[in-house]
Amino acid sequence: MTEPPKFVVLGTGGNFTFHVIDTLINKAVLPSAYVQAGMRDVNSKGHFDKYRLEVNHQFKPLDHSLHNQSVPFSYETEIDLLDYVGELAPDFILTACWPSLLSKKLLTLARKAAVNLHPSLLPKYRGKDPIAMQLKKHDHHFGVSLHLMNEYYDQGDIIAQRSINLGAGASFNEIENQTAKIGADLFIHGIQTYDQPGWNLIKQSSKTEEKG
Repeated sequence: MTEPPKFVVLGTGGNFTFHVIDTLINKAVLPSAYVQAGMRDVNSKGHFDKYRLEVNHQFKPLDHSLHNQSVPFSYETEIDLLDYVGELAPDFILTACWPSLLSKKLLTLARKAAVNLHPSLLPKYRGKDPIAMQLKKHDHHFGVSLHLMNEYYDQGDIIAQRSINLGAGASFNEIENQTAKIGADLFIHGIQTYDQPGWNLIKQSSKTEEKG
């Protein structure tokens, strides 16, 4: 019997991260470990001020879900991320809302691929707050992309994308929840098809005007 792929998830613990992991758990695709950005004290300030992200929003249910599945839960500030991921030797690294670029050395620790879930149809709306940017432009063509990570934000080759028909009245939370859930499905399919017959990657343009 073939061993399932090993993967590590990195996230902020916010709504997007929670729904990605919750979907994976519900489909019995369990990470080897989860690492949360920032520090354990949810009231602490400083580390995330410049990103303006809502961190630990779903901390309790996320922690509960991972604990029930015996998935190790660590904080970025409590470990040496390079050493930790290196010891786990994952096939894949998955980021689901991570506030900074991963170093090239960390990316190479994934034996098969380091990938990111981004809640837009890349190359449109790269960078942080893609849903907010899209809503501001009254663009209701929502979707999610699974892509390889490189040294630039959201510019790696696209592995898979899916449009989501939510309509003009969809709320931010509804869009975020649906892109996370469908993104988790894209990741599951991606790790299952990596070796058979492989990924049909789509190169992205690096033009900055394609941000949205």
